[in-house]
Amino acid sequence: MIGGGLVLAAGTGPGFLFPDDNAYTTAALIGIGAMAITTLTSLALARRRS
Repeated sequence: MIGGGLVLAAGTGPGFLFPDDNAYTTAALIGIGAMAITTLTSLALARRRS
């Protein structure tokens, strides 16, 4: 997931090897939002075809 990687990269401070905890939380929330949109879109398209 590109968006999550960008959030994690932005959440890594200078001189640190890993992102802070808030960056992981934000990346997870972005992933949840993307999955929700994908699920709703696929359900709407499946109903349309039937």
